[in-house]
Amino acid sequence: MTVQHWWHCLPNCAGSICTRPYARLPAGCGGLLITLDYPQAEKAGPPFAVDAAEVHALFDGQWQVQQLEQRDILEQEPRFRAEGVTALTTAVYRLQRC
Repeated sequence: MTVQHWWHCLPNCAGSICTRPYARLPAGCGGLLITLDYPQAEKAGPPFAVDAAEVHALFDGQWQVQQLEQRDILEQEPRFRAEGVTALTTAVYRLQRC
């Protein structure tokens, strides 16, 4: 698998703007989606928080979504701690086009 593009979406534009590039991909293709999640009220993005519910809301129906991993990474991210963030996780999802 090769990574061809990276997309970064702003809050409130995640719907069709962020999913449009994925809509062009053929059935059967797959890829990985890596997200960060933290209490959005504690830090203004970017990067912006994306939780599992948002991933499913964006991709379910046209993609099979499987969460492969989720890790607490707050201790490895002093910049987030310095900004007052109290929780920070990263998650990896496998996306398979239906």
